[in-house]
Amino acid sequence: RGELYLLWHGYLVTNCKAGDQEDRSLLYTLEAKEYFQRALNQVGPSTTKFTKDILRCLALTTGPESTAAVSFFIHASIGGNSRASVLDIFSELSEATCSQELQDNVKTLFQMFDDERIDFAERIHSFQSVLNDSESLLPDNWTVASVAICPTGEMLVSSIRKNVTNEENEKIEMVNVCIMQGDQKHDAHSDFL
Repeated sequence: RGELYLLWHGYLVTNCKAGDQEDRSLLYTLEAKEYFQRALNQVGPSTTKFTKDILRCLALTTGPESTAAVSFFIHASIGGNSRASVLDIFSELSEATCSQELQDNVKTLFQMFDDERIDFAERIHSFQSVLNDSESLLPDNWTVASVAICPTGEMLVSSIRKNVTNEENEKIEMVNVCIMQGDQKHDAHSDFL
């Protein structure tokens, strides 16, 4: 098995110190992650296939430890054309047909995913903030799941859900899963596709 298998099956990348065995075993994956981060700063909007592929590869090489970042990359890689269309429509509306506050909220939400002028760390933070601020607005046990297929064939699934605890506390939880291609004819990957 390769480095991506190790990354997605329990090896803690974020807790490794330089020189640790786990850190060395993921050397090429961590290097690839840096290259994808640099590439993301140079490409266009997420409406292009190239940018979508970079976002998905970045999610794949980031791994499950950075839940908000991976979830953001997966969701940003999906629906870019639709978001661009909605943003264009809201930009053309007058205040007579739609309140300025609603226009500003939609614009802010969509810019979080697609505005290249905003740093990705800030966009990820905004993504997390929007989800946390939405807790009271979402129905109980609300869930959205998104699937993205990486250019190398792995499938990434990101699930965002609102849970209400026994103490009636509301909490947004994110889970990301990587489904890798198996050696068998009928595995989860091939059955899903």
